[in-house]
Amino acid sequence: NGTAGCQALAGLLRDPNCNLHTLCLVNTGIDDASATILADALSDNHQLKTLNLNANNIGNGGAAAFAMALGNNSSLKELFLGVNRGITNSGWVDIAVALCDPSSINATYSSNHTLQRVANDASDLPTCLNTYLATNSHNVKRQIPMQKIVVQHQDHLDMEPTFEWGLKILPLVVAWLDRVQVVLDLTEDGVKLMSLHKLNAINQFIRAMPADLERDVICES
Repeated sequence: NGTAGCQALAGLLRDPNCNLHTLCLVNTGIDDASATILADALSDNHQLKTLNLNANNIGNGGAAAFAMALGNNSSLKELFLGVNRGITNSGWVDIAVALCDPSSINATYSSNHTLQRVANDASDLPTCLNTYLATNSHNVKRQIPMQKIVVQHQDHLDMEPTFEWGLKILPLVVAWLDRVQVVLDLTEDGVKLMSLHKLNAINQFIRAMPADLERDVICES
């Protein structure tokens, strides 16, 4: 029974003593229900590096389940879902969003920065997914979230989610932007863009909390 077999495997993956690094389930008839069982287990697994589910019966429901699981998994590098005809562009985009959530800077930072491959033939995958997979393959891991934030939010870095910490967070924001400039070795245009981001960030804080700024200035004078 496919579901029973996947439940047994899920139990193994959840075992904290499980040292399994590769699991190959190619052409085993796994459908969305069974895929969801495996995906749920990945949230509790921190050892598996490769899960090969090529040539099964997985559709967009299974892809969405894996996309959800990737938000809680930082060990899986390869999740092969090729030749699953039920996965359409919509399913692949769900996985792309798991790798780079554009909804906010915090969401982008908290995305999955580990997964590097999802198919042997990537030519039919959405461009955004291939881009994020390539970014995740970067050797210097601390650069990955930086790169995604700079690219995904290049038009506007929304500082509003950080306002709850008040003006004390602003120097940290500016310092982070300076560090991005150094770590990513930006081009001249990139350096100019980061300078604009710093000015824009400062302006957002000034407009959002003018009273706090005035009080700090008075206290320091």
